[in-house]
Amino acid sequence: MHYVKMMIDRRINGITPDGHPCHQLLPISYDSPGLTVKIVQCSFLSEGAGCSIIKLTDTDGEYEDALHNYSNTDIKGECSVIKISRNRYLATVMNNNCELAQILSRSGCFLTSAIPSDDNLIYWDVFAPNNRYISNLIETMKEHGYGVTRLSSKEYDEENVLTKRQEEIIRYAFDNGYYEVPKKINLDDIAEKFDISKSTASVIIRDAEKKLITLCLQTDMFTEKV
Repeated sequence: MHYVKMMIDRRINGITPDGHPCHQLLPISYDSPGLTVKIVQCSFLSEGAGCSIIKLTDTDGEYEDALHNYSNTDIKGECSVIKISRNRYLATVMNNNCELAQILSRSGCFLTSAIPSDDNLIYWDVFAPNNRYISNLIETMKEHGYGVTRLSSKEYDEENVLTKRQEEIIRYAFDNGYYEVPKKINLDDIAEKFDISKSTASVIIRDAEKKLITLCLQTDMFTEKV
């Protein structure tokens, strides 16, 4: 399994298109005066559809009638808007015309995170069976005019993956409140559940935690992109 973090410039050959495709499904133009539009999160669905969560700030309250409780579905996709404060809204958008989503859906790669930094740049975390899939994905995006920068990559082997026993015990511990404050169960409870000694339970949990924390740090899962 291969992991890569990449930065993608959604401009085609360096030229900004007429807005992000998700913007086209909003009830008002994304560049309307007094309106701030920020894509918070992107994801991709089956068949090459893209979806986004978009924060809208209506500075002067001019567009309340158009935005409040808006919902629409047509051939281009779907959009619904909810009001979250006096002049702020969240829109959830699914568009059927996202070229990046279509490229990814044919690549054999798996997107785990897509965080925009602005309307042009977006950070992807991608897993694939091997580096060849990643290289083919990057090459295809470049052929379509997108700028792609590989920021980091890593090959994962069996040493990086939880064993079946580790996953079973760490999941039980999590689901039953071992990581809550105060704890709902302790090591004695875990040891009794799995018919092992307390010291063995402690070692299994520590080893599993180390693998999970290492994975998070290596994939920058603790780093916020803003």
